[in-house]
Amino acid sequence: MRTLPTYFQRKGFRYTQILRGTKACLYSQGVSKEMENFEVFLLRVKPERCLHGKILEAGEIYPHDEAFGFWAWTYRRYEDAFAKWQLIESR
Repeated sequence: MRTLPTYFQRKGFRYTQILRGTKACLYSQGVSKEMENFEVFLLRVKPERCLHGKILEAGEIYPHDEAFGFWAWTYRRYEDAFAKWQLIESR
């Protein structure tokens, strides 16, 4: 199974994995240290599937824009993001 990368770029932002638990991840998201947010989300897996006769491996997925507020959250302060991550992991 494919796991989420520890670093990637998307839509002009850089994403760096800070914490990974058994239930949730915490990533920093930003364009610079001065403009940085933190994203916390539940780990989700897209199952293996067949597309046009080709088998696509199961893999973890990063939340899409519509997931925020449901199974993903953005915070301005690391302390708030860390608290959310801890809450999810403790359940």
